[in-house]
Amino acid sequence: IEKVVFISSGGALYENAAKVPTKEDYVVHPTSLYGLANLSIEKYIELYSKIHGINFTVARLANVYGPGQWESGLVPSLILKMLKNEPPIIYGTGKQTRDLVYIDDVVQALMLLAEKGRNAIYNVGSSKEVTLNDAHAMLRDLVGVKIKAIYQSLRAPETKRSALSIIKIKKELGWQAVINMKEGLARTLQWYKDHGNNKQGN
Repeated sequence: IEKVVFISSGGALYENAAKVPTKEDYVVHPTSLYGLANLSIEKYIELYSKIHGINFTVARLANVYGPGQWESGLVPSLILKMLKNEPPIIYGTGKQTRDLVYIDDVVQALMLLAEKGRNAIYNVGSSKEVTLNDAHAMLRDLVGVKIKAIYQSLRAPETKRSALSIIKIKKELGWQAVINMKEGLARTLQWYKDHGNNKQGN
């Protein structure tokens, strides 16, 4: 093995960060088991690299969305409900922010990281904060319905603000997300329209 590219989670590692958008050098302190697991793997790879000399890059992803995503994800959960003319469910106030980045942009970043970057960590996201309410409103316009969301209590504490700084990957490797949110949501919506009940893809 010449190189390891590990797909980690920026959102889970930078939970409740004091600075948003958050840079890679931020001192992480995950508060979920998922975030802790990602950090543990990052540290394991880093130590293994020092001992055995294997090159690695870590991609800390933002909130990735796109065609074929599991239906529990934010974007597909909203789309599938509205396509059935049913009110989508938003947990919390909907004012919490997320960094939504389209899958095609992420794939391009991962292909780049497979070739470039040595023993480094890079954020991969849009670097923009979007509230859940704004995402719902944009999708509602794209679907062409006037359905209001149903707000329910959070099932567990979650991050109020989240966005990843992409200054490092843009400066060092020349990558940045190019598909804006409206276009990405439109592509995703069209996929679910075309595939009907085949929600998970092939």
